[in-house]
Amino acid sequence: MRLSRSSDIEEVLKQSRLDLSAGKKADAEKRMVAALSGGANNVQLLVALADFYRVEGKYLKSKQLYEKSHILDPASDYILVNLGIVYRQLGNHEQAKNAFSLAVQRNRKNAEALNNCGSSHSVLGDLESAKHYFEQALEANPNYTKPLLNIGGLVQYAEGDTYSQRLISYLERMDELPENSQIDLHFALGKCFEDHGQYLTSMDHYLKGNALKSKSLDYSVQTVLEKMKAREEIMAPGPWTKEENLGCNSDVPIFVLGMPRSGTSLVEQILASHSQVYGAGELTVLDRSLVGLKLHNGIVPEATDQRILCQKDFTARGEFYVEQVKSLAPQAKRIVDKLPMNFVHIGLIHLLLPNAKIVHCRRHPIDTCLSNFKISFGEKMEWTYDLDSLGAYYLGYDKMMTHWEKILPGKFLTIDYEDVVSDLETQAKRLISHCDLEWEEACLQFHKTERSVHTASVAQVRRKIYSSSVGKWEKYGKTIQPLMDKLKPLLEN
Repeated sequence: MRLSRSSDIEEVLKQSRLDLSAGKKADAEKRMVAALSGGANNVQLLVALADFYRVEGKYLKSKQLYEKSHILDPASDYILVNLGIVYRQLGNHEQAKNAFSLAVQRNRKNAEALNNCGSSHSVLGDLESAKHYFEQALEANPNYTKPLLNIGGLVQYAEGDTYSQRLISYLERMDELPENSQIDLHFALGKCFEDHGQYLTSMDHYLKGNALKSKSLDYSVQTVLEKMKAREEIMAPGPWTKEENLGCNSDVPIFVLGMPRSGTSLVEQILASHSQVYGAGELTVLDRSLVGLKLHNGIVPEATDQRILCQKDFTARGEFYVEQVKSLAPQAKRIVDKLPMNFVHIGLIHLLLPNAKIVHCRRHPIDTCLSNFKISFGEKMEWTYDLDSLGAYYLGYDKMMTHWEKILPGKFLTIDYEDVVSDLETQAKRLISHCDLEWEEACLQFHKTERSVHTASVAQVRRKIYSSSVGKWEKYGKTIQPLMDKLKPLLEN
């Protein structure tokens, strides 16, 4: 498709928007790719396709297009903000910070750029600078409320303090704000009133915030549960669990997994405080390693030729994973991948990376679910938006972990959050021993370790161990009854 006039490009953009609004994502992508292949080096078109890939989670493709767009239009703060977002998703936090800083230089009134700049400083451990940028973002646009949510993650509210007064003042004009801003406010107010000890008021805001997030979604947790069940069925007990000479034999990877908000960030921080360990955060490398993998009954074929092909495939996928993570820290003896959802892949980790260490983080079911409910997650966490779905997901997770424990006994170490809080040294030593490392006292001083942390626990892992989150669910009374009812079978056992 050769485009010679600006009107032609406008037509492509118009039709692509229509395709997207009609749910025809493939058609929109094909149309924009064809236009660019035809020689159209138009910034609008490049950015539109970059935006599309960013929303779809195809961050490498998105990055390349934003970088090209930035060369063509270096003055655009919009391009720089979105380039920074993509860098952050790819784990390039210094590059993200630099992109956001450039965006702020281009436009000092860009509240989104200022807020993201604050988030990058927070991830990199500079919490004071983070608060400074969040305050600037609020000053630039008081109706852009995401900075209020981010500030709440860094401070402990006290009744009558400046932070609380400012936040509560927004209640008077809540209905005047856009829906996204209302969501941010409800989550921020939930945290504020929780810190004040007003737990029923706090839960009221969390319920309202989550209701707003979920009201426009066409989502059922049952879809996710059916995928878990299918994985359990295909990876049923069998000879494959005892197979040798499969996969990549590297012992570099450590997988820290479990339910989100179960202590995975704390465990990774303890590990990353060891001189021979690099904490890589929440990586998507395993998902990329599994692209195109099709599992069949029995997992490993009996026929010799098919068996050889299967062995080569598992080995190549494992080697790809190790190559990707080692590029992040070539000198590290162990590298931690802390993506909680990797719990669904334990069987595949066993096949692709048989010498990898796996640490399963576990926490009281209600505390875990409530902690998820109180975080305003982004996409792909829809099951956290209501208490019933949260409980159903937790039951599915627990069933899957029981399955892995049954068919792969001794494959992973389970660490209970409550045990870490009550006896850090004993649990930290268990953890380090499981990973075949020599003990180092620095692992007890994890809060002093300087590294990037891109999770909702960004501030918590920089504090000494604390027990205030244990058993907090008991303070919410009947407001969490739907969750209690859903988890009843598990709680009774």
